[in-house]
Amino acid sequence: MSDDTNRWEDFIEAMQSNEVRVVVGERKKVFSVPRDLFSKSSSEFEFTCIREKPEIELPDVNPATFGSFLVWLHSWLPNGIVDDKAETVDLAILAEKYEISALLLQCLHVLKETWVYHTTGNSSQKWIVKRRKAASPQIIRRIFEKTKKPQHFVIFTLSTFWSQPHSEAAWTEDVGIVGSSVKVEVGILSNEKAIDPEDLSLGGYLAVVGQDTKLKPTLFSFPSRHHILPDHANYVSTFETPTGLHPTIKISISPSALIQPSAPIGATCALHTYMTLPSTIFADKYQLSTKDSLFLESHNLKGLRAVSGETDLEAPDWVLPAWGSNLLIEIATPTDSQAVQNGNWNVTIPLHLRYLKPTESGHQSTSIPWPIVFWACTAENTEMGINPFDRVDLGYDKLFPAKTFFYHLHPESDGALMQEIQVPVLRADTEGGRLFGDATSQVEIGTVAAVVIGFTWVLWKLISGLRSSPKDSDEKKKQ
Repeated sequence: MSDDTNRWEDFIEAMQSNEVRVVVGERKKVFSVPRDLFSKSSSEFEFTCIREKPEIELPDVNPATFGSFLVWLHSWLPNGIVDDKAETVDLAILAEKYEISALLLQCLHVLKETWVYHTTGNSSQKWIVKRRKAASPQIIRRIFEKTKKPQHFVIFTLSTFWSQPHSEAAWTEDVGIVGSSVKVEVGILSNEKAIDPEDLSLGGYLAVVGQDTKLKPTLFSFPSRHHILPDHANYVSTFETPTGLHPTIKISISPSALIQPSAPIGATCALHTYMTLPSTIFADKYQLSTKDSLFLESHNLKGLRAVSGETDLEAPDWVLPAWGSNLLIEIATPTDSQAVQNGNWNVTIPLHLRYLKPTESGHQSTSIPWPIVFWACTAENTEMGINPFDRVDLGYDKLFPAKTFFYHLHPESDGALMQEIQVPVLRADTEGGRLFGDATSQVEIGTVAAVVIGFTWVLWKLISGLRSSPKDSDEKKKQ
């Protein structure tokens, strides 16, 4: 039996349960609600129903708002929220006060608001409400005025997500209560399909540590500038062989990753790569900034968009004060007349190695991180939502306009996203930090010999020229 069938059977069973009288508002308007359906909508209502009172009083709730809640409770669709934004706010306030999380999330989503609880030093709750599209300042003011329930929230940011258990048995994680004045939630969440293209949606199960005995279903969404494309939209980064002192990095992009993502209407999208290079390797900014269409087309590039860090073309590695450089390059996408070879679109970027210090082996290895490949879609005429978890201008996003969405390709690698390359250097023995040995001596002797031979040849030419000058002049006089 499917989960949907089980849910419908539970819903029908709850609808047929004994009714409970709910007295609402100052005028004590009475509503009759199926007890089980009412209790399952909220932990607050569940606790009230457990006490088996003949009547449940909600004196601070507007009867019209409670009626809209009952319609939602029977249909799972808020009533009146499409046309009446003020009523939707009242529903959101009711849902927040009595912990009806599903209703609260639906109301906030319709209002196009981004909110988050903010913990302050005093024991009071504040709502940080950021306007997006529909809500007016009056509605925001009403939310601030009507939300007065003291509460603390602590937001945990996870740096690791587990898609597989650590052991063959299962996961084992111990989560405890941090303090008496905070609420700790733990749960299992997965990506869900969002209604708005700029949103990220998470669904799953959550439970409050120390309060709930079982996980409860939840669904929430928030706007995001960064999105991940499907798994088949991937790329592979390699070095063309032989590398030599002027290696070329090749980025092979899958055909599905070349399709422009579903960005907001009116957005302008372009494919980019962002490279972080150590000081041992660099790109010639003058070469990549060229307007030569033949060069750019041969590498499937559109040009260099930004560069920072060390870009000196002649300096050896040991004299550079900085760690390396960053590059932002726009990638050309195939036209209808261009064929994608071997199932992939190959992009090549010429690089150059710096002179490194001599080693005993005559080689030195250097590691280069994989480039990041992503679509950047700028939507100047779109009002972007504010993500309370987002941090801006921390990396390459500051190189784009503020209203830019990023759609990231998947790097297809079995190991670490690093590439190692062997750099040929001068072979020399070392002792006490000073260089000496056969190779160094040979270079020094060869350099001195070349200078002496060259100087001798120039001197010989000058002397021979002076000797031949008088004879030539006498011959010319006789003629």
